[in-house]
Amino acid sequence: MIEEDFENALEIVIGRTKATREEILGKSRKTRIQIGRHIVCWLMRNRGWSYPAIADVMDVCHGTIINSCRVINTHIEMDENFRKVWPELSGKQIVFQDSETRKENKRKLKEMVG
Repeated sequence: MIEEDFENALEIVIGRTKATREEILGKSRKTRIQIGRHIVCWLMRNRGWSYPAIADVMDVCHGTIINSCRVINTHIEMDENFRKVWPELSGKQIVFQDSETRKENKRKLKEMVG
């Protein structure tokens, strides 16, 4: 099932960016390729797949997937041209549920130490 979602996300990105499958799955640092790679990760996460599961399919560590999702969230929020090119992403963002917990833990730790 994850392979099917992955292939669908990959087809969307390849069609829109005119990149090849090898480029998206490779190590290219060209901007259009990187953004395409980030969008594949974002689409997979938006479909409910875990960071480690996506990382396994993309052959990277799960931290890379988290970063990709954050990059796309920032583009959705800040870049109007990006929203025009990728209208299906507009108005959607992946929520990082642990961010508030981390802030709260840091605050508690400061109170305990200081």
